[in-house]
Amino acid sequence: METTDTAMPAARRVTRPLLTKAQLVTIDRMETQWRGIIGGNIRKARQAAGLTLEQLAARADISRNHLSLAELGRTSVTISFLTRVAFALQLSPSDFLKQD
Repeated sequence: METTDTAMPAARRVTRPLLTKAQLVTIDRMETQWRGIIGGNIRKARQAAGLTLEQLAARADISRNHLSLAELGRTSVTISFLTRVAFALQLSPSDFLKQD
């Protein structure tokens, strides 16, 4: 099955295949894995800095609950979230993307 991108003018429309169910399952697994990697890295950095969830959340101006869920890999995080946490820990957002 294919779909056509109708946001472009007719002369420039691109036809592309839709993702299969198997591909969507793979993507979902990858997203889950990355949430765990990012969350684990946030937790390690927070603990290395000697901060509690409450302290880091206050420094980053984010909710403690969202931070906790992110550390557990149970929620997706935005670039803004990663930037705030990284700034509060004096790190780069890219530090949270490193795999062990």
